[in-house]
Amino acid sequence: MKRYLLFLSFLLLTFLDMMGQSHKVDSLKALLSASKEDTNKVQLLNELIFELSYGNKHEALDRVWESVALSIKLQYDEGIYEAYDLLGIIYLDKGDLDSAEMFLLKAMVYFEDQEDERKLFNVYQKLGQVHVDRKSYKIASNYYKKELTIAMRLDDPQMIGSAYNDKASLLISKGWDRRNSVRDTANYISYFYDAVPYIYQSIEYFKKADHPKGVALAYGNLAILQEELYELDASMHSMSHAISYFERMNYKSYLVTAYNHLNRIHQKLNQYDSALYYLDYSLALAIELESKIDERNAYAQLSDVYYSLGNYKLAYGYHREFDEINNQILARNKQATIDELEVQYASRRQQHDLEIQEVENRHQKIIIFSGVVLLTAMLVVILIFWRKNQNERQLNVLLAQKSGELRKSNLLTAQQNAQLTESYNEQKNLMAVVAHDLRAPLNNLKALIGLVGAVGQLTEEQDELNQKALQVIEGGESLISDMVNLTRFENTIELRKEELHLNSFLAEILEIHTSYAERKGIRFRMNADSHFIYVETDKNHLTRIMDNLISNAIKFSPHDSLVEVQVMTGLDHVMISVVDQGPGMSSEDLNQAFQRFKKLSARPTGGENSTGLGLSIVKTLIEKLGGEITIESNMGMGTSFLIKLPCSEVLIERSQKKTGSMSDPA
Repeated sequence: MKRYLLFLSFLLLTFLDMMGQSHKVDSLKALLSASKEDTNKVQLLNELIFELSYGNKHEALDRVWESVALSIKLQYDEGIYEAYDLLGIIYLDKGDLDSAEMFLLKAMVYFEDQEDERKLFNVYQKLGQVHVDRKSYKIASNYYKKELTIAMRLDDPQMIGSAYNDKASLLISKGWDRRNSVRDTANYISYFYDAVPYIYQSIEYFKKADHPKGVALAYGNLAILQEELYELDASMHSMSHAISYFERMNYKSYLVTAYNHLNRIHQKLNQYDSALYYLDYSLALAIELESKIDERNAYAQLSDVYYSLGNYKLAYGYHREFDEINNQILARNKQATIDELEVQYASRRQQHDLEIQEVENRHQKIIIFSGVVLLTAMLVVILIFWRKNQNERQLNVLLAQKSGELRKSNLLTAQQNAQLTESYNEQKNLMAVVAHDLRAPLNNLKALIGLVGAVGQLTEEQDELNQKALQVIEGGESLISDMVNLTRFENTIELRKEELHLNSFLAEILEIHTSYAERKGIRFRMNADSHFIYVETDKNHLTRIMDNLISNAIKFSPHDSLVEVQVMTGLDHVMISVVDQGPGMSSEDLNQAFQRFKKLSARPTGGENSTGLGLSIVKTLIEKLGGEITIESNMGMGTSFLIKLPCSEVLIERSQKKTGSMSDPA
C-alpha cells in the first residue's frame, strides 16, 4: 500500500513538472502566432521543438516538418539543417537509431561546410551516442575525439566537461558489454577504473562553468561506476544527488535512467518494495516520453522483481508486455524515410516553382524591353514621317515588300513543318516494318542452331559457343520486341481504363517475378499507407510499366539484396516507388535514362540482356496514363523510380473510407 501511495505522489510531481515546461512552451507558441514568416519564426520554431523533444514528441515531429517547409520557402539552409539536428535528437531518444543517424549526418555535413564548431560539437556528441547504443565503440570513440578537440580549441569549460563525461560513458558501456560477452571480471573492471578520472575531470569543468546539468550527469555516471564496483550505498547517494538536479530541470529522459538505476540497487539489496516504487517512476516516464526501449526494459525489470517475490502470474504478465514492446521495436517501420521523401518532393517542387518564376521574370523583362524598343522605333518613324513626308510612298512600298517576304517565310515554315511531320511518321513506320522483317532471319538462325545440336554430339567448347549464339539471338529478339512495342505504344491513343485494387495488383506483379528474384537471392518488400488503394487506369499499360521496373530492379541488384515497392496516396494522385540496392546511376546516366537505345554505365549483375528501350517504353506508357516518372539515385546507393498517377477524388475518398472502416472498433 505504501508503494502505491508513493507512486501517486510521483504522478503529482510529474504533473507539476509538466506544468512548468508547459508554461515555456505556451510562451513560445504565443510568440509564434504573432510572428511573420521569416527566419526569426524558424528560430522560434526550432526552440519550441527543442523544448517539446523532452516530452511531447508527437507535436515535436509535426513542428519539425513545419520548420523545414518554412525554411525551404525562405531558402534558409541553416534553419533546415538545425531542424535535421533536432530530428536526430528526437529519434535518438525514441530509440530509432537508423533515422537518428540519417538526419544527424545531414546536419554534420552542412555544419562542417559552414565551419560552425559549436553546432558540430553537439552533432558529434549525438552521433557518438548513436554508435555507443549500437556497440560500435570504435566509431563512437572517433566522434568523441572530434568533440573533445573542438572543446579544447574553443577553451569552453562546459564543452570540455561534456566531452570528458561522454568519454567516461563510453568506457562504462564497453565495460558492461565486455562483462556480458566474456564474463571476464578483471578485464571489464579495468574499463570502469579507466572511466573514473574522466568523471572527476568532467565534474571539475562543469562546476567551473556553473553547469548544473553537467554536474548531474557526471554524478549519474559516478553512481553507475559505484554500482559496478559494488559500492551500493555510495551509488544510491550519488544517483539521488543527480536526480535532484534532473527533477528541478525537468529532464525526464534522464530521470528514466536514474530511477531505473535506483531500482537495480534496491534489487541487489533485496529491497523489492523500493525497487518496485522506482520501477513505477521509470515505466510511467518511459510511456509518457514514448521511449519504447526504456518501456521494454521497465517491463523486463518488473517481471524479474515479481519472479523474485514468487508472484509468477504478474511476472509472466509483465514478461508478455516485454515481448510485445520488443517486437514493436524490431518491427519498427521506416516512417522517417517517407518523411524524408516528402521533404525532398516539397524541396523539388519549391525549386521548380522558383525556376518558373525566374522564367516568367525573364519573359516580363523581354516584353518590357521589346515595348521600349518598339516605342522608340515608332517615335523615330513618326519623326521621319514628319520631316520627310515626300518619302512616304517609298516607305509604303518597302513595307509591302517586307510583308510579302514575311508571308513567304511563314509559308515556307509551314511546308517544312509538314515535311518534318511526314518524315517522322515515315521513320516510325519504317522502324515497325524493319523490326517485323528482322524476326524471320533471326528465327531461321535459331532453328539452324537447334539443328546443329541435333546432328550429333557436340564438344563442350562447341556446345558453349552454341549457347552463346542462342543468347545473342534472344537478345536480338528482345530488342525487336521492344522496338515494335515502343512504336505501337506511341501510336496508340485509346486507353482501356478500369478500376484496379492497386494493393492486390502490385502483389500479383511481385509474385510473377518471385522466381526470377529468388535465383539471385533477392527479397521483395511492399509498403502501403492503406490496404484499400484504388485507381482507374489501363491495366495492360500499368502491367507493362511495373514489369519493366521490377525486372530492371532485379536485373541490376546484387545478390542477397532487397527490392522495395512503396505506395502512397495524395489528394488527387497515387505515388508508386520501386527502390533497389543496386550500383546507382551517375548524373550523366540520369540525363540519358529515358532516351532510346541508351545503355547506361551500370551492368546487369547476373549477365542478363539489356536492350536500352525498357525505360523509354515505361516513360511513354506513363505519359499515356497522364502520369509522371522521376528517378532519384546516387552512385553506390541504389536507385528509386517514383511514379505519380492521377486519381479521382471519388477513388481517394473510397480508399480513405475503406481504411477507416478497418480501424473502427467492432
